[in-house]
Amino acid sequence: MDVNIMYFSATGTTKKIIKSLANNFLEVTDNKIKKEVDFTLIHNRKEGIDFNKNDILFIGVPVYAGRVPNILLKYLNKIKGNGAFVIPVVVYGNRNYDDALIELNDIVKKDWITNGMHIIAVGADMAGKQELESDIFKDARIFVDSKAQCIQRGETRNPIIEEKILESDIQAELSTILLNNKKGRISDKDITIFDTTGMGVQDNTLAFMIYHKALALKIGKKFDFLG
Repeated sequence: MDVNIMYFSATGTTKKIIKSLANNFLEVTDNKIKKEVDFTLIHNRKEGIDFNKNDILFIGVPVYAGRVPNILLKYLNKIKGNGAFVIPVVVYGNRNYDDALIELNDIVKKDWITNGMHIIAVGADMAGKQELESDIFKDARIFVDSKAQCIQRGETRNPIIEEKILESDIQAELSTILLNNKKGRISDKDITIFDTTGMGVQDNTLAFMIYHKALALKIGKKFDFLG
């Protein structure tokens, strides 16, 4: 798949974040950046862009007063995903991203979703946050890190409240999949969603992997936190 990046970055921060995410992804794949679009300046927002199901798109915007900058909305709606795998990112300061992620994710409409897509929802970690249109869940196989957490404050909470799905529509928790006690994708046409609100075991596992990777590469600095 081809990796593409797009960003609005008046101060350079959003550009830095998007490039960092894309480069980290590229480190573990054989992909290369196919297209980079900086739509900060108005002359770069005249024409829309079309992607396809073979594309991966990292797209980022800053948060202004809890929203996507309104000067971008007309341009963002010209972008056609056509089944591309999209990672929307909003960058904010020391307050909250409020409705900005919902707004940006509205660009990723249900019409963009095609058979075989896998969606990882990581932004909604408390009641009131939403990344995905609730209708997307109706045709998907849904998996979560913690069922108790996700139905209370995860992305899955929203379609349940709106009665688009039932709690019983959640297929399994991630641990069940890892233990091979439940199948994830049954066919290549399955649309799958993984809703993650974050758990301590995930943090510990990731920290363990980073620590031992650093040791292997002989990088980093040791600290005596108890000294």
